[in-house]
Amino acid sequence: MPRPVTGRRPDSLFDNRYRYDHIYPRGRSGETLRAYDTHNGDRPCVIKRPALQDAPPIRAGQEVSILNEKRALEQLSGHPVLCELLHSGTFRIGGHQHQYIVIEMASGETLETLTLALAAQGERLPDLELLIILEGVLDLLQAAHDKRIVYNDVDAKHIFWDREAYQLKMIDWGNAVFLDSDSHSHVTRHSDIAQVGQLLYFLLSGGRCLDLSRPEAVNDLPESVPPRLKATISRAISLDPATRYANIAELRRDLAEVRRPLQKQREALIERVRSRLPHVNSQSQLAELRQWLLEARRADPGYPPARELEAEVERRLSKLQLQADLDAMRIYLESGNFARATELLDDLLLRSSEELQPTLRFLQDACELLAHYAPLQPEGFSQVLDALLSDDPQAAARLLLTTPDPRDAARQLQLLLAERLCAYLPIVVLLRPHLARLEALLKDTAHAASVRQIVARFEETPAQGIQNLLRHYQRVADALAMLEGDLRGMTGALESLRRALQAAEALIDLIEVAAQNALSDPSRAGNALWHAQAIDPTSGAFAPLNALLNAFHADLEALRNHTPATDGRDIADFLGSAAQRLAPYAAEITDPRFQAILRDLDAAAKAWLRVADAIALGGKRPAVEQCKAAAVAIRSLSPKTAYWFEEYARRLEEAPRVEFLSPNLPLGRALAEGWESWDRGRTAEALHSGKRAADYALTEAERLAARRLIGLSEALDTWLERDGATSTPQTEAALRRVNALFLPEEETLRQTFAAQMPSMQTYLKAMSKGVVEPLRDSSAAGVRVLFFDYVLRGILALQREQFDEANLWKEAAAKALPNARNHPAFQTLETAIVRQQLILEAVRTLNNLTSVSAIAEARQAVRAPLAATQLESADLAVRALEDALRRWHDGDFRAARSQLDLALERAVGAEIALNKPLANFKAWLQLLADSAEYLAQQRRLIEEEALAPSETPKPEIAEAHQKLVDITRRDLGEPYTAQLRQWRDTYLAVRDLYTDPKLTKDEKLRLFEGHFASLFIDRQPALPILRYWRTLIERLPDPEPELPRYQSLSDALEPSGAPDLDALEAAPAPRRQPRPEPLNAPAPTEVPPLERRSERTADRERLQLLLIGAFGVLAIIAGLLLLFSNGSADLLPTPSATPAGLGAPLNQAPTVVPPTLTPTFTATLTPTFTLTPSQTFTPEALVPSPTPLPTGELLSPATLLAALSPSPIPTLSAGA
Repeated sequence: MPRPVTGRRPDSLFDNRYRYDHIYPRGRSGETLRAYDTHNGDRPCVIKRPALQDAPPIRAGQEVSILNEKRALEQLSGHPVLCELLHSGTFRIGGHQHQYIVIEMASGETLETLTLALAAQGERLPDLELLIILEGVLDLLQAAHDKRIVYNDVDAKHIFWDREAYQLKMIDWGNAVFLDSDSHSHVTRHSDIAQVGQLLYFLLSGGRCLDLSRPEAVNDLPESVPPRLKATISRAISLDPATRYANIAELRRDLAEVRRPLQKQREALIERVRSRLPHVNSQSQLAELRQWLLEARRADPGYPPARELEAEVERRLSKLQLQADLDAMRIYLESGNFARATELLDDLLLRSSEELQPTLRFLQDACELLAHYAPLQPEGFSQVLDALLSDDPQAAARLLLTTPDPRDAARQLQLLLAERLCAYLPIVVLLRPHLARLEALLKDTAHAASVRQIVARFEETPAQGIQNLLRHYQRVADALAMLEGDLRGMTGALESLRRALQAAEALIDLIEVAAQNALSDPSRAGNALWHAQAIDPTSGAFAPLNALLNAFHADLEALRNHTPATDGRDIADFLGSAAQRLAPYAAEITDPRFQAILRDLDAAAKAWLRVADAIALGGKRPAVEQCKAAAVAIRSLSPKTAYWFEEYARRLEEAPRVEFLSPNLPLGRALAEGWESWDRGRTAEALHSGKRAADYALTEAERLAARRLIGLSEALDTWLERDGATSTPQTEAALRRVNALFLPEEETLRQTFAAQMPSMQTYLKAMSKGVVEPLRDSSAAGVRVLFFDYVLRGILALQREQFDEANLWKEAAAKALPNARNHPAFQTLETAIVRQQLILEAVRTLNNLTSVSAIAEARQAVRAPLAATQLESADLAVRALEDALRRWHDGDFRAARSQLDLALERAVGAEIALNKPLANFKAWLQLLADSAEYLAQQRRLIEEEALAPSETPKPEIAEAHQKLVDITRRDLGEPYTAQLRQWRDTYLAVRDLYTDPKLTKDEKLRLFEGHFASLFIDRQPALPILRYWRTLIERLPDPEPELPRYQSLSDALEPSGAPDLDALEAAPAPRRQPRPEPLNAPAPTEVPPLERRSERTADRERLQLLLIGAFGVLAIIAGLLLLFSNGSADLLPTPSATPAGLGAPLNQAPTVVPPTLTPTFTATLTPTFTLTPSQTFTPEALVPSPTPLPTGELLSPATLLAALSPSPIPTLSAGA
């Protein structure tokens, strides 16, 4: 590592967390710190931050590199070759805030350092190790390319290789390019491929850089470089897209083909050593294995398996050297040369490893004991030495205790040798040898009897069973503990006693471990028993104990493999037999898991009983819950049975009637059919099913379910049969009977929920979750009792005329059952409420009836089928009202008044029948009746005038017509004034033309005929007056025509030339003149504002009339000639009701007679025309049609002018 920068204080703290002791030379990312995370156990790390002493613009560029690296590390996180991003944060420099990142520190050396160091020795990285390193690098690059990241800085100084840890790390991603951005468009994935080629050249050449301008330099590599690698480099750095690698995967494949044979050779060498090592016992063979391992490590020096095997070979070689001296010691020992054996052991103690010294010290004591008992040697001592020198002291101790020897002294020597073995090798734990040693040491003391008693108790055969064996050793341990206090000051005896006590306690612990893990960890329990038997290998109690555990596991396996019947008929028997079968083990095996199985087995049996009871009561939720609880409880004992419980729970959840799944099939079927019949209102069938269920019931819960079905069926049947909806006592009695069917917990739930609700509206919103679903899930009867309770409460509220409360109870009942609306009880309540609602709605509608537009709503309200009987009088009142309006529309006000009086009479009858006030309705009817009476008087005024019409129109008649329209519009609306407006407009139009002095007799008669041709003119009450006026006009003398004087046509035309036809067509139609006053009225002094025309309009009319005038002169001349010759040629035919060319029927619009054009000539002979409207138009009128020219007759000049002149567009009269 580089030395710290001068002037930097070591062990500085950055960001109050990272302690750093070294700053590497600055790079593109600014400063790089070697630091330790004080918040994470001083974990080594690297910090990258902008350089403190650089200018702000430079620091900004460094920060860009830091953020770039952070983004790359975040996206590639988790790759083993990547140095992980550990943390990121901000810090301030001179008021500027900057980013920093904390990265995992890479271990080992850079490839640059390693390559240059080897090159200095004339070496390079082995090919296999190099290719393994490149494989890791390429794997990371391919992961980056898959995420559209180009490393763009593949360099030997950025790759760390740790041979000891066999770990590769690649650092410095600040120059990475993200292909999803537009920057660095010149950088592609091939940039990394080419850089890998340069890296490979650097490693193979011993640290030389490849000049891309001289790609042929690849051929200068040493001959030891495989040609395939040279070709790979050439292809990687090639600039020709056709020859270079398309992606990293292709490059990896080529390098893998070179690497695989080398890896195969390495693995073959290692496998050869691994397979032969267990069977090699000579130094020469081990040396050969070591040579093979050296060859494998030369190819890959840091390969962990090769290093491990090499260490094992070295250990074996050292042990073989020691084994030769031990063999010589054994020869001396077996030949009785104990002194020579002791000398050799002393020498070995000086040369041996620490782990072998306890064995050598035991052998020294063994030499002393054997010399003491010489020439006696115990049986099996040679086998003991074999086990001991084979590094198996446990086997040696077992042989000392279990090898039979009939000689007491030899048996005593075996026990003493075993005691010494335990003393020097703590791994060996025995109980009986320590008791023998203690007995020998206390033989001549006052404690000899106590020791003999302990030995005798130990040698007793305990009763079979884990707990009996445990108590046996516990008594021995208690006796030793009592003796311990009496041996103070007797060091040797006390030491042996304590070892014996430790062995006894170890036995107790191991047996308890076996008992507590017999099921949860059988392997551990077996190992505990094995070690316990090793402590007391002469005991015969362990064989029966192993047999007990084997039988225990066999019984558990049989129960585990039990497969229940599909219908579950054997579930109860299985649960009972399983409890009986496992009962003998309950006291012996204290394994918590087994004890939990016993408890769960009992819980499963109880849960199954509750499942049956819940199904009988129809409680889906408790049945499912108990079934799932049973599945959980029985799973550890019998997974198949647990699966059956889960499937059964699923079937219960999906079943529309859980009763069909009852273990008591006849009962379940009867209950399910009964509740289905009750839901459909078939009370007799439900009652019969309830009685059948009572016969099949076996448990108290089943009998309770049957009683609830019977009780609810009887209550519903009685209430429906006796028409309880109309009887308050019957309904109250039914309510008391129904409430008695609630179970205590159901009643508590219902009352608690009701008490928590602040209002009935809140009650309705929360009832589904708060009371309906809990009751529905807990029992079949509970929710139905609740439903019937709501219905009865609704009926009682309706009988008290508390309609809002009745509706609330109806809504509650609708939410109580899925198909509540189809139930007869609900339909009874709903019908009663709807009928009352319809009556109330009809009353409201009638009282709100203040305009004819609301009559349709009133008609619909009073004709509701469910309340037809109660609303009959109201319906008749509305029918009379509608008849009155029809007659009013036709102008028959007397008949309208008569029908309105009838409507009032029937409204009074409706009040009596409904017992509801209809004051507003009656007031409106009375108002209409009064108006009809007044209009009848006005019509009578018109009719009286029609009996004796006068020559001079009376203003009262026009006012009467206007009142007919105004009052009808006020009281009934515009649509009802159509007939009356036609009467008024016809009267006014005829009056105006009758009094118009400007019209000739013929023109007035022609216009009269047009009005008399109107539809329904015969219904006009003023028709006699109009006819009288026509008669008066007919009596007028015919006026003599007066010839006008004309100026020349060329003088009449304006200098502007021909008229603009487009302007003529676009010119607005002339407005109608105001209605003329009567004949005796003075002439107006000025034209009314309505008749003033703009200058532009006058110009257009003037141009138009110039053309018309030209043709008019000719027509007048021709007409005069004909008139003089025939005399009466100026008579006009009566206009047709339907103008020629229009197919509109008469009933669509009145015939419109065009206004008469009266020519008037000024001094300049420029004709002007006065438009006289012949009819006042209403909004309903259609655009008028021109008057057709009569055929077959001679035309007078006036007729010809009228035919040729344009028809004006009518305007609305002031009265309309």
